[in-house]
Amino acid sequence: MIAPRQPFQDLPQIPEQVRQFVYQTLCETNQLEPGVFPMQESYFFRKGAPCATLFCVYGPRLMKVMAIWDLEKQDVLFYNAAGQRYLVARAPTASQSSPELSENTTHS
Repeated sequence: MIAPRQPFQDLPQIPEQVRQFVYQTLCETNQLEPGVFPMQESYFFRKGAPCATLFCVYGPRLMKVMAIWDLEKQDVLFYNAAGQRYLVARAPTASQSSPELSENTTHS
């Protein structure tokens, strides 16, 4: 049996500082000009509740780069066009001037 979908009003709001941080990081690390390429957002669900946000930036020649914001841990995981994780960062908060970054190329 398929469970009914959650109403959209139950989805968490994405803070603009998180959205901008993810977009800027994806563009800078993949040599894309910010403001030129669109970014889509969607949610992952666990047991009917949103648990992560998927950000996708679509570049030239069908290139797609992604980031996943883990809503529980507040980590953002960045993936290159080959699907390899290359960076993990703590999502910025209102009181934080710059997020914590850590290279993460060895995770599977």
